[in-house]
This record gives sequence, structure tokens and C-alpha cells, in this order.
Amino acid sequence: MSMPLRPCSLNAALKVLAEQLGPSPTARVFGHREVQKVFEAIKTCSDNIAYNRIRIMGGDEQKTSCWATLDFDCVAFVNVDEQFWRSSTGLEQKLDDLQARVINSWKLSLARQLPGVVVSFPEDQKCKLEWIDYGFTADLLVGVNALTQKDRENLAASKGKSLADIQSERIMLAVANLSSNHTERKRIATKLIISASVMERSAYLMEQKSALHHEAARLAKFWVLMNASGKKKGASSLFSIIASNCDTNTILMDAFKKFLQSLNNWKTLSIDLSLDLNLPKQLEATKVIDPGNQFDNYFTNEDEPKRVKVFMNTLKNRSKKTINRMHSTKGNSNWAAIADFFLLDKYLRLDKRLFKTVIFEITISNNQSLFPRILAGTKGRKHRFIAQVFLLMKLAASFVPRRNNGGDYRDTVLIANDLKTLLTTRLSATFVSSISFEQKQNKTHMSFVLPVASEESSLVIDGFV
Repeated sequence: MSMPLRPCSLNAALKVLAEQLGPSPTARVFGHREVQKVFEAIKTCSDNIAYNRIRIMGGDEQKTSCWATLDFDCVAFVNVDEQFWRSSTGLEQKLDDLQARVINSWKLSLARQLPGVVVSFPEDQKCKLEWIDYGFTADLLVGVNALTQKDRENLAASKGKSLADIQSERIMLAVANLSSNHTERKRIATKLIISASVMERSAYLMEQKSALHHEAARLAKFWVLMNASGKKKGASSLFSIIASNCDTNTILMDAFKKFLQSLNNWKTLSIDLSLDLNLPKQLEATKVIDPGNQFDNYFTNEDEPKRVKVFMNTLKNRSKKTINRMHSTKGNSNWAAIADFFLLDKYLRLDKRLFKTVIFEITISNNQSLFPRILAGTKGRKHRFIAQVFLLMKLAASFVPRRNNGGDYRDTVLIANDLKTLLTTRLSATFVSSISFEQKQNKTHMSFVLPVASEESSLVIDGFV
């Protein structure tokens, strides 16, 4: 059986994993092509809305995307006339009106022009697009353009500022002019249309970082995905910033460990990469400031402060366990040692009557899923254990070669054999029955028996390895 080469050190193994966690080039090309169709649809039915630019802004643009959470956050920047900014009076209402007008335009045009794409508008704040057949999603947000043609022409004379700096600076100063009250400024600055308008700077700063920083961010996102309980607004950006706050000259192992140590001491974290605009800085002891929006501290949530605290304390406790495991590996670089960093929970065997058989598919190259997704549920709710097992399978799959030495795709039965060996080595205590697989036409079906909460629970997992 052909098995993947083992990296010679724990750091090398983590580096291989960090590289594998990134989306495949095929998936990125597909995503960009489909998003471009959305751009063209918007421009065709503009309803007298002048779009300056439409950009992909999320983890994909920042080179920190993890396949497990890959989507494309996009911002459509709308031109406004000089009068829009001239007076701070009524600016907040003008922002709300602009967002509503753009959203209404999208409602009338996008669903009609994008057959096969599900288009929705959560809380009328953004447009969510979902390509059901591929498990691929994109969020489209409204932003306000604050750049001029002169800015682009005079970029060389802008004293080292990027266009993203200039955009964020003008938006932040416009917000500051609305009020001298910090609380009121923050309320306005965290409106979605303002947050979207300054996303470029966050994307630009992360994009300029080194490969080490991008790899550390991917590992951080994956670790949080495996170990977090619940969700937190802005989590992807928050953990990318924390993970990339490391010395460029360090090794990935140490960068990842520093990320975990930062979570262990999250109450003392203070990272502020925002522009210096001679405005009062935030005084909170715990802060990670959005690089584009100096009024937005990712740790401040006046609506649910207790929930944020519980979320971060869960990660704190799990970071301690991971650090302890890193210390106990003693240089062991095999897959099981790496997996132990990401799957911390141990589950008891349950009554066999409470187990269901779950099918995963490994498909040949011309029929593979570009965007694997988890849909695991117990009576409609996410089942965290099943989600973790699925992600662990993906982790194992990243160590299994898809191509042979000649560059051609390997037979799916060979891939399944490799994956089965890795999974049974690590998960033999979790699965009651052995892993089996069979060939069906052009697909290899792998069967697992996994625990669910009760006999009545329904379990659905939709994904491709």
C-alpha cells in the first residue's frame, strides 16, 4: 500500500498540515469565477447605483482560508457624491438609506440572473448566495467608496499609505465627525455598512504577511473550529490576527504554541494595528482592534458579554490541554500525534442501539466536491462530536496523496485503503465497528458506525473526502 511520506519533525508535520488546510487551486478558481458572475449581474442591473469596485475580502483574499470554513466574503463599494460627506448631520441616516437601496436592488436582480443559486438577505444587512450543488457560499456586503481617481494617481506621494489605508482613514474620520462621544461613535462604526467599508485594510495587512503567518492562521482557525463551543462574531478575523502576531523568524511550531498561549492569557491580550488618526485610543484592558476600524474591539460585546467570556474561557481551557500534549509528544511527528492537538475530547462507547451507519464518499478526480461541508444534526441541531469526527477525517485525508508519482490521480480504492489505515489507527477507540468500504461505479463508499444521542435522533452528514 502506498502511504504518504512522514515529515521528519513535528514542525515539518505541522507545516505540511498548514499547507494542506488551504483550499485547493481548483476550488479557488471555481469560487472566483462564480463570484465574478455575481459582480457582472450587479453591474448589469445597477438601478442608478454607481459601483466603484467589488472585491473579495475574506480569508481567501488574506491567504488564511481553511477548507473547512471556506467561503468568499465580498464587498461592493458604492460611489457617493461630495455632498454625502460634506455635512455630518444626517450621515447615519444616509448610510442606512444607501444600504437599503442597494439591498433592494439586489433583491430584484440577483435571484433572476443567477439560476441554480439560492439568494437570501439575512436581516436585510447583506446578501447571502449559496451554490447548493457545490456546498459553496458567498456573503455580499455593501460598502461606501471614499477613494477618488486622484488618490490612485498620487499614490506614490501618499507617504507610504496604501489605498486601503486612505479608504479606512476617511471612513473613520467621517464617523468621528458624527459625534465626540466614544460610545456613540462605536455604535455607528460597528454598523455593517461601515465595517464593510474598511475591510480592505484588514485584508491588505494580512495579505502582505509572510507564509509563516498565513500557515499559523490556518492552523489557528482549524484548531478553534475543532475545539470551540458556540460562535463568536468576527472570530475568523480575531484568530487570524492573534495567530499572525508572531516573530517572522520563528518556526511554525512556536508560532502555533504562541497562539495557544495567547488564548490561555486572553484577558491580557492587547493588539492594536489600527491607523494613528489622533483620535482617543480604546482603553479596554483586553483588546484586539480591527485593523481597519479603530472603534471595533473584537472582545467587546455589550449585548452578550457573558457569552463572549464563556466562549473564550472554553478555548483557554482547551489551549492548556493542547500545549500539554505538544510537550508530551517528544518530537513524534506521526499523524496520530498531530491529530491529538486538534481532537481533545474522549468519548465513551455507547449502546450499539444508539449508533447509525454514515456514508462518506471518495470520488474520482472529475467528480470531486470542491467545497466539503458538514451537515450533522440531532433533531435539527449540530452534533459537535460528529462534526469533529468529520473534520478529523479531513485532517487524515490531508496526509493521503491523491496523485501518484507520475502526477495522475490514484485509484479511489487505494486512497480509501490509506485513509482507512490512518483512521483506524487513531480512532479505533471511538468507532464500535471497523471501517469498511465498497466500490460503486466511479465512487468509493466508506461506511462508519457513529454514536448519536438517542434512538430517535436523525444523523445526516453530507461531505466528500
